Amino acid sequence: MKHFLILAFALTLGGCYKKNIDGDFSVYEAFELKKGKKVITIEPNEYTATLRMKDRKKFQLVLPGVKGKKFTFKFPKQFMVPRANGNLKLSARDLNQPVDVELNFNTNTNRSAAENVVESCSRTFYDRICRWETTPGRRVCRTDSHGRRVCRNEPPRRRRVCRSVPRTIYGSRDVTVRFISTEKLYIADLFRPSSDEIVATYKGREYSSRREVLNRGVCRLDYPRNRRF
Repeated sequence: MKHFLILAFALTLGGCYKKNIDGDFSVYEAFELKKGKKVITIEPNEYTATLRMKDRKKFQLVLPGVKGKKFTFKFPKQFMVPRANGNLKLSARDLNQPVDVELNFNTNTNRSAAENVVESCSRTFYDRICRWETTPGRRVCRTDSHGRRVCRNEPPRRRRVCRSVPRTIYGSRDVTVRFISTEKLYIADLFRPSSDEIVATYKGREYSSRREVLNRGVCRLDYPRNRRF
């Protein structure tokens, strides 16, 4: 169920579907989940778990060590989830599972100090290259107005042909960058329906990082000697 909440959160953040979130599932008291028409009892234990987001309408909680393994949760229509840190609750009726769920999620973002690095760069120029080409002579025949076949020999022709040829020059430039890392923490508590009795807790994390360019200097090209561009 909590997994369902995670799905809702992901949908509002970016509309990304078909992804998996790995986490830990701690079961304190035995409780039940539905798998189709069957009811499966989840015994107290520590489990590895995966939230498998399927589409806008459903997701799966995958528990490899449990009979049935995959449990489907339906997505409530018009359910809105905050885009940042927050808390939300869903009832067993909303989820079509015999548990209530309370989800807390936090997003922590860290930015490193700016640093200067040297990157490779390039620029493409176009050279105009010309050469002489010779068309071989040939014999050309035609039929004149009197029905006679008339032939003549065309002499070889020589012409100047020019075209633009790409030429890439490589070099380097100074770049100021910093690295941004993001950790998304999902914590979901499962309750017996309409009560404050917690039966299980799911904890999942997602990590991502990216490089942000703050300033990019001019590309210093390594021109070949004795050549102008």
